[in-house]
Amino acid sequence: MGKKRSYEEIENIDEVNGPISSTQVHGAIISLPPVKRGRKSVFFDGMLADESSKIRLVGFDAQQQRKLNEYHQNNVPVQLLNCEVKPSRQGEGYELMLKNGTQIKQSPKKMDIASLMVDAAAKVVTLDELDGLEVFDRATVNVKVVELKEEMQVGGKSKRDIIIADGSGTARVSVWEGHVNTMEENTSYCLKDFMVREFQSTKYLTMAKEGSRIIAIDDIGGVVEQTKEDEELLLIQNVSIVGIPYLDTYKSCLKCKARVEPQTPPLGKCSKADCMMLQRYDLCTEHTSAKLMLMYDDEGERKSVQAYAYGEVCVKLLVVAIYRLKGYSKEEISHRWP
Repeated sequence: MGKKRSYEEIENIDEVNGPISSTQVHGAIISLPPVKRGRKSVFFDGMLADESSKIRLVGFDAQQQRKLNEYHQNNVPVQLLNCEVKPSRQGEGYELMLKNGTQIKQSPKKMDIASLMVDAAAKVVTLDELDGLEVFDRATVNVKVVELKEEMQVGGKSKRDIIIADGSGTARVSVWEGHVNTMEENTSYCLKDFMVREFQSTKYLTMAKEGSRIIAIDDIGGVVEQTKEDEELLLIQNVSIVGIPYLDTYKSCLKCKARVEPQTPPLGKCSKADCMMLQRYDLCTEHTSAKLMLMYDDEGERKSVQAYAYGEVCVKLLVVAIYRLKGYSKEEISHRWP
C-alpha cells in the first residue's frame, strides 16, 4: 500500500501568515458566487470561515464549485486537502487556491455555522467605513447618487457604474442588467445587502447574485462633494499612458443596448440573439473602450498597471496621451482638458 500523504494543517484560519504550497484547512463556506466563465477557463471565488477568522478561496474547476455549493447549501463544514495559500490578489493578506488535486470532504469539526453566517450578514455602514470591511463582506448604506456613468456591455450583460456619496465620503457601486436604470442623480437610496469588492486597493460595492436591494428613501441631506476636477488634474500629473493593447469603438442598440453591427447603409443590426432589430445605424449611441498600460507614481516609486477605461473617461485619457505626444506641458494639458 502507498504511504498516506500528509499536509501541513491549518488549525485556525487566523494562523495563516504566509504562503504554504500544500495544506489542509477546515471551515464553513459563507459566500460562494456562481462560476464565472472566461475566454479560456472557468473561475470562481468565495469565502471560508471558522470561529477565528475568514479567508478568500479561489478555484478553476466548475465541479469543485458545485461540490462546495452542496456543503454550503446544506450548512455543512468542509475540509480542504491539498490546497495552496498564496498572497491575495485583492490586496493585503492571503487567499486559498484550490488545485486540480484538491480534495473536498465533510469536516469532522463541529462549527456554529448559523453564527458564522450572521457575522457575515450585511453591516450598516457609512462610506468612509468601507475600507475597514473585507472583500465579500455584505454592507448596507444610505447614500445619494451624484453621478451616473455610461451604461456598458460586459460579458453580454448590461452594467453601470454609479458614484454615490454620503456625509462621510464617496464611493463607486456597480449595478447590473435590470437595475442599470433604477437610480437617478441627486436622489437618495438605501443600498441593502450589497457585496464589498476591491480593485487596485480601492473598495467598492456591487450587487450580489441574490439578496441585494435598491430602495428609494427620503433625501439624506448634505453629502461630500465629488472633487472631479481635482481627480482629473491628479490623473494628468501622476499617470502616463505607455501603451494601448486594445481599443474598441462600437454602437449600441436603441432597444436593448447590445452591440450593433453595420449593414447596408443606413442600417445596422443588433447582435443580441433575442433582439436582432434593424435600426438607423447613425442614430445609435457610440461607445469607446480601451485597455491601457499606465505608469504612475506611488510615494516616489514608479509602478505600472493595466486598466480598462470606458466612454468619457477613455476619451479623456486618450486625449491626454495625444497631448503629451505633441509635447504639451502638464499646465497646458490642464487648460486644454476637454
